[in-house]
Amino acid sequence: MLAVGFCAAASAQQTKSQLNSYNNTFIISNGVGAITAATLHPLLGNMINASCTIADAANCPLSAMGGSTPGGLIYGGASSWLALPAGSAGQVLTSTGTSAPTWSPSGSSTYNINTTGGVVCHGVTVVSAAFQTAINAAAAAAETAIWTGTCVVSNISIPSNLTLYGSGQTTAKLLRPPSDATSNPVLSASSATGFQLGDFTVDGNSGNETNASDDIFITASGQFIIRNVTVKNAKLSGTDGEGIHIIDTTDGVNNTASLLNNVTGIGNGMDTIGLAYSAATVNNLTIDGLYSHGGVGVFVSYTPGTKHTIQNLKLTNFTVDCAGANVIGVELAGYVQSIVGGQSLFSYLYNAVWKSSISNGTIENCGGYGLLAQIEDSSVVGVHTINSGFTSPWAGILLAGYQLTATSNTVDWVGTYGIEAGGCVQCTISNNVVFGTTANPPATSFGIHVGGAIDTIVSDNEIAPANSSNSFGIQGAAYDGADTTHGFDWQGGGLTIANNRISCINSGACVGIQLSMSATLSNNNVLTATRSLAYELYSAAISFSGKNTIGLAAGISDSVASAATMQIPDDSQSVFVTGTTTVNNILTYSQAAVGDGVAGFNMTAGGSGYTSAPTATFTGGSCTIAPVAQMFIDAAGVVTGGQMSTFGTCTSTPTGMSFSGGGGTGAAATPFGISLLEEGKQIMIVPASGFTLTQNAGGFGSVFNRSVANLVTGANSSYLYTNVNGNWTQNQ
Repeated sequence: MLAVGFCAAASAQQTKSQLNSYNNTFIISNGVGAITAATLHPLLGNMINASCTIADAANCPLSAMGGSTPGGLIYGGASSWLALPAGSAGQVLTSTGTSAPTWSPSGSSTYNINTTGGVVCHGVTVVSAAFQTAINAAAAAAETAIWTGTCVVSNISIPSNLTLYGSGQTTAKLLRPPSDATSNPVLSASSATGFQLGDFTVDGNSGNETNASDDIFITASGQFIIRNVTVKNAKLSGTDGEGIHIIDTTDGVNNTASLLNNVTGIGNGMDTIGLAYSAATVNNLTIDGLYSHGGVGVFVSYTPGTKHTIQNLKLTNFTVDCAGANVIGVELAGYVQSIVGGQSLFSYLYNAVWKSSISNGTIENCGGYGLLAQIEDSSVVGVHTINSGFTSPWAGILLAGYQLTATSNTVDWVGTYGIEAGGCVQCTISNNVVFGTTANPPATSFGIHVGGAIDTIVSDNEIAPANSSNSFGIQGAAYDGADTTHGFDWQGGGLTIANNRISCINSGACVGIQLSMSATLSNNNVLTATRSLAYELYSAAISFSGKNTIGLAAGISDSVASAATMQIPDDSQSVFVTGTTTVNNILTYSQAAVGDGVAGFNMTAGGSGYTSAPTATFTGGSCTIAPVAQMFIDAAGVVTGGQMSTFGTCTSTPTGMSFSGGGGTGAAATPFGISLLEEGKQIMIVPASGFTLTQNAGGFGSVFNRSVANLVTGANSSYLYTNVNGNWTQNQ
């Protein structure tokens, strides 16, 4: 309806007869008939000429709105009135800001690729050109492109603002042509923004291909959504073979975000989702609801010496099943400063992924690490690994990052490591459950390994060591490394080990907590049994607070010792013992001058000119089994330190070290031994009812043969012992 009003002077009042006169004279004669250009134009020429510059009455906007096709709309242009004619439903008026506005489709309508575009999708004929033409037309018209069937296509380019939806992941498929002569992806987006893809499958057809290809390749693009899409059978070769390959998004620069929601990957040669960076970064990407079967789930391609290139990544609600392949389930790589002599030199300051979160996921049946997270200022929460890390020396979860938090995760510990956190700096590893389940564990295994870690908190974890010949609940040396030449080029220390519960009950030898680095132990509990050590500590820089307790499992027998063996921390504080059993050999160690092995050494000079790690030789001590140390050098050819791989069996602690090989000179170090507590040190034992402590010269092993005097305790009392001439004497 067109309403036309006339404003009279404010002082005048229009009567009914005057209004009727205006109506009969200027609008509709006698109030009967339609308002038409023919009626208005002759009578209101001055008004029309003032607002419509088109002289031809047939082209006047008022004319276009009337007649036999009503439904048009008049609007103001830059200098004249304009009209949108009838029959233009679904149009949106867009202002240009400086000139006449323009009309464009609203996007509420759909473009059927099969019918409107004429694309025949029967899974036989290649229809790449026709499919490309159809989606270009849909994007230009801002219409949602839809289709059904199997379209055989390759190298389809996604334009900006395209919305492309299939009829479903089982009924709409993009199939790579067999024997494709190129390595082009099936779908690609380059410098495209605002596109949406959903409800279809992309099949790389790897069984019928020679050349490798990704299913979907996205570069220099952003603000996209991929939802309910299956990517499968991408052909592997080199860096190709990824279900979805994303490199250099624009979301960080434009402060936008992209989403991969409910993506399924099956049988892709390399991985389901691969992230990489070149000239830019990948920022603000959320991967929610991923399911990946066969091979790697998520992979970050890392370039040594780069950092902060993948930011605000959110990986949540995911399942990755490697299906038994010897690969890493989720690999977020970083941590490499440079490559020296073909080997990695690690640095916690070089992490590609940062300010990110990994949460609520399950990773299973991966021969390599379940999760490898070399990330910074990020979190890993609620991740569960099952039967992963079973190929030595892998782990269920590897955490080597900076300011990384890992909490509420569970690890089905089947490999060498449950959680490998070697070299983690200012990390928090808390409230995790690590339990050994395999019937055939490796000979040596570690629940949580923190070698080389700095200022890291390990707290409130539940650890049940595997049934290995030698297993450790929590273990860490001052240095950690991947090879004899390089590794983590720093000395770890400053750990907080608190409120952990470790159950050392198995038929193998078990140590609850073994450390040779500075740390504070507080309120830990180690439940020990046959041939077990609760605490095995080789650093004078270890301090204690609270109740670090030792629980003794009742009814345990052993053919050698007939009961458990414990090591009491060198803390001059109380040790709380629970359970009713007999314990042989309370062993105490500190860094002193006498002993029967080498606990470690202090570097006094790093030397220069080393191109490979030198060989360390210990002198003195009359050793029947020689101590062995693994040495490390840095990129400048300086010996930075090392760690003991064999403590040795000696009459006394070796007093010197010499270095040979490696091409350099000048390195020097002083060893320190495993010894009894220093003269005058005291410990207090608070036993449970029925507890008995006796001496057994057989001890736990060659390193631990130095036993102490018999300590006979009663029940429900505290007993103070003082070290006198290397023997423990009970205070009266």
